[in-house]
Amino acid sequence: MSHTRDLDQTQSHKTLLELARNPFALNKADSLTKQRLSSLICQTDLLALHYAFEHVNEPLLQAFQELTDELKLDEQYQAMSHGEAINQVQGWTDDPVAVLHQLTRGFPEDQSVLKKERALIEGEKRRMKQFLADHPQFTTMIQIGIGGSELGPKAMFRALSAYKQPNRDLRFLSNVDPDHAIDVLQGIDWRHTLVAVVSKSGSTLETKTNEAWVRAQLETAGCNTREHIVSITTPASLLDDNNKYLTSFYMLPSVGGRFSSSSAVGELALRFALGNDVVDDFMAGAKAMDIQCRLTDVRRNPALLAALLNIWNHVYLGINNLAILPYTQALDDFVLHLQQCVMESNGKSINRVGKKLGYSTSAILWGSPGTNSQHSYFQQLHQGTTRTSTCFVGFKNPQNERASNAAHVALNNNLIAQMVALACGRKSDNPNHNFDGNRPSRLIMADRLDGRTVGALLSLFENQIAYEGFILNLNSFDQEGVQLGKKLAQALEPNQDALRAQLGPLQDVLLDAKHVFLGD
Repeated sequence: MSHTRDLDQTQSHKTLLELARNPFALNKADSLTKQRLSSLICQTDLLALHYAFEHVNEPLLQAFQELTDELKLDEQYQAMSHGEAINQVQGWTDDPVAVLHQLTRGFPEDQSVLKKERALIEGEKRRMKQFLADHPQFTTMIQIGIGGSELGPKAMFRALSAYKQPNRDLRFLSNVDPDHAIDVLQGIDWRHTLVAVVSKSGSTLETKTNEAWVRAQLETAGCNTREHIVSITTPASLLDDNNKYLTSFYMLPSVGGRFSSSSAVGELALRFALGNDVVDDFMAGAKAMDIQCRLTDVRRNPALLAALLNIWNHVYLGINNLAILPYTQALDDFVLHLQQCVMESNGKSINRVGKKLGYSTSAILWGSPGTNSQHSYFQQLHQGTTRTSTCFVGFKNPQNERASNAAHVALNNNLIAQMVALACGRKSDNPNHNFDGNRPSRLIMADRLDGRTVGALLSLFENQIAYEGFILNLNSFDQEGVQLGKKLAQALEPNQDALRAQLGPLQDVLLDAKHVFLGD
């Protein structure tokens, strides 16, 4: 991996620091002109990124392009897409691996690239379709998994649940909290239930615990557990066991959990619940955006542009919060998925050769759907001392054709009003009624939330994360912070007497955990 230069060692960094001394002001009377609003749009076939409400001007866009060229971001994107082992910290990662989530939807298109991996993916797609066709008796599916094995697939299902097939019930069991299991499993007819246990390694504590719980329920209902449970894992993992599972579907080891929604991890559940046509559209939308995101022109590549805007806001302008605000209730879980994707990927403090970074990396990402969020935390967005950049997501038409057009107009009225208010502010002699404005936002706008659009949104954000990692010179594809807590929980399991009979006295339990953690 030749591209390992820190952002603050580039010539473009000096230019960006100088531009940050006097960023474009959004709250001046002549700032938001028709010409500006018309020109600062990155248009693709499936969606448009409107960024006139960001602290952007022509010199900044030129600096963005210079940084893109200086860091050879097109070469880094191609290295990822073509299977180079970029998932590593040089000198510290024992087994560098490729990053191949794009291949799960057929990108790159060159059939000569990654033939073995491509064959596995295509073979599993055929097997999943045939399996579901051969087992029409299953009308409920429970997916057991946590992190990327739940958040992404659940978000995609939630986004497209308006297109759910009749008489199909899809549920997700993730938390080891037994109350969660009881809630998820209410009213299950086990005779007609398919269970998918999802784990790359098969060693995840929460997943193992919940699988045991579900097996017990199946046995109590008189079911042969093997005939109801499949695994989704990597070849030769602990879950790759034909004695325990009806079959195993495979994901590539080089597909990270948080990027696995378009792999077998998400695909089986989505095909079960939504049908093949919707899922095929989802894959096509993701692939189309992957193709768009390889462009080298900043103004035509929405993922690259969004990554640069994020870095501009939090590295150079000190705006360390990013709120994702979809104006559709169907994307409520999508924000939770993005929290994991962004902060697990780029919440790092060392570069790709193991040296401490001297600048901010990932912003804190959070959010929820409008208009509910307007009645929750928008006070902080408009007048709080901690500044937040916002990414609105909107749609010209409602997802459901039976939805009220008047209500959808009201929904979009709110979206537009919030963008304008955040940017322009309002002056008042009454300090309690004064709004400074000048708070940046952008808008992703599409026609309707359907399979292709959801795929495009997923790809847009996944590629934005990758580009941010390339620019910041960190490895976006490991998660050592997640592994640390997981390993400690596994180490504690055999070392404490049922957590000293369920957390008592608590100070002793904590002290025990400290000794295990420190190895003393």
